[in-house]
Amino acid sequence: MGHQVAVLAQSLPGARPDRIGLGLALAVLTFATWSTNDAIVKWVSGGYSVFLIVFVITGFAVIPAAALVGATGLRSLRPRYPLVVLVRAVILLASTLCIFTALRSLTMAEAYTIVFTSPLIITLLSVPVLGEKVGWRRSVAVAVGFAGVLVMLRPGMQTLGTGHLAALGCALTYSAGALIVRRYGAEAPAAMLTPMVAVKLAASAILVTVVDGWVMPNLVDLLLMAAAGLCYGTGHILFILAFRYAPAAIVAPFQYSQMVWATVFGIVLFGNWPDGFTLLGATVVVGSGLYIAARENTLRKRRA
Repeated sequence: MGHQVAVLAQSLPGARPDRIGLGLALAVLTFATWSTNDAIVKWVSGGYSVFLIVFVITGFAVIPAAALVGATGLRSLRPRYPLVVLVRAVILLASTLCIFTALRSLTMAEAYTIVFTSPLIITLLSVPVLGEKVGWRRSVAVAVGFAGVLVMLRPGMQTLGTGHLAALGCALTYSAGALIVRRYGAEAPAAMLTPMVAVKLAASAILVTVVDGWVMPNLVDLLLMAAAGLCYGTGHILFILAFRYAPAAIVAPFQYSQMVWATVFGIVLFGNWPDGFTLLGATVVVGSGLYIAARENTLRKRRA
């Protein structure tokens, strides 16, 4: 999914205010392609190891990534902080492995609800890690957001399993990647995306060889994984374009449109109708995340 949104958002150029409508359309398309990637991952995950799925999907994501490098030039690959970029890539590899693992056993709506706690985690950790001040309004929003997760999980009423832990791991690693960007500053999109793709390819190839062994996907599943990889890579390019035409404060909240896609894909492809607890918990989490985004935007304008 698009769990690198906050990370990439801070590396993009300023918006062109005369094309905000186009930027919003590109944002909607971005999150639709990323949700499609996740739906395909869930569809094929029962027959293959998560390492193999990451390897194949990332292999096809190289095509859009190469197009991005071709459009921006080889100089765009040169990072300011190579070691930081490498560490971030490893963290985002862990994030991808976690969300793919979560999708094996959870519905997309359940996985997304937990992963979307990342803005809450970032806000919470920005105090000890970055020394930022978080006022009572955002503190309350964080508490309310985590309460929404508890509503969805219903601890004591249902068994929490590996999928829930993996989704939480995705939220934590994604948050770590975003905090690194806040601490060291952002890189050019190509300098951020290309190392991430390279690390995922190399690490997943090693892991699938050592842990699971290679299993050649059948033709249908291979084509589906290829489509997922193209969606994943193309989504990043669409995301970059979206931020060229619309302000970050307007585009970033559209990430939550993935909850709509999760519900639609869950019903149509997997017959997963979200229950009342999931819908209520998701609404609370999304609402808290939107409030925090709006509040941070307000504070940023005051400081400007």
